[in-house]
Amino acid sequence: MFAGCFPFFGFQTALGLALATLVRGNRLLAALGTWISNPFTYVPIYWFNFELGNRLLGLLGLPGVAAPVAQPAALRAWGGAVALRLLSGSLLTGLVASLAVGWAYHAWTRQRQAGRQLASRASRGSQSSR
Repeated sequence: MFAGCFPFFGFQTALGLALATLVRGNRLLAALGTWISNPFTYVPIYWFNFELGNRLLGLLGLPGVAAPVAQPAALRAWGGAVALRLLSGSLLTGLVASLAVGWAYHAWTRQRQAGRQLASRASRGSQSSR
């Protein structure tokens, strides 16, 4: 899910798989988690990430981003400022989303495992009482 929050079209799955391999995580879930961004969700996710990054960097004292005049140097500087804000927001969104989903998945698997153990004990108890 972390990699799916970044605007790296075409590389999100590869990034998710690489990160899952690095931290010894579930690669299948990492690949599936990148599907959070798709043609239907690109605009809202990246707009949210940009706005979050803009506010985050604003708290650090960096000014907001205004559209430049159509001069090459101004456009390059504007592109860098937009990219910095988008990537900062994507990093924060990806961290929060992946931690939340990871915690929920961990809780679900522990609950499921506990249920299996309880069912196993119950079936052993009913077999021994026969």
